[in-house]
Amino acid sequence: MVKASTLNMHRTADGSLRVEPNHPRHAAIDDDLLTAQVKWTNIGPSQRKVTARALMKVGLGLLWLAKGPHETFQSRYDHVRDAVLRRAPVPLKHGFGNSTFPNHALVVQVISDRLQTGLLVSLHYFGTELWAQSLGYEFEASAEFIAEDVDHQYVDSGNEESHK
Repeated sequence: MVKASTLNMHRTADGSLRVEPNHPRHAAIDDDLLTAQVKWTNIGPSQRKVTARALMKVGLGLLWLAKGPHETFQSRYDHVRDAVLRRAPVPLKHGFGNSTFPNHALVVQVISDRLQTGLLVSLHYFGTELWAQSLGYEFEASAEFIAEDVDHQYVDSGNEESHK
């Protein structure tokens, strides 16, 4: 189930997707393509930061499943654990936008680079993409990363530049 200021979406018992926009201008269906304008004005920055930390937890869990505990116990993920558990301030960029995947697809992607500290996690479902990115603790992340606004909304999730 997804609840936004402009529309609600949920799966019915038979597996079909039910979209209930607050106004017809917020969603349009053309054949099998749903185009929706999702606005989260009823969810403020603090809730989105909670979502970003949850995405970091999902990302660490997926790495554990894919690569094993020896991967996720490495010190380069200490900041992710600290962010999830709120043990230390960790700069996180996060945002949401339209997904490039079909509305019925559930896709979770985790990108971790062995040459740098950090994690990029994205979740695609119901035509929406949620994402969060870390580059380590404040002393590890670049000044540019920390200086940027950490809360983003974008439309073109297929464009890698939208995550920067």
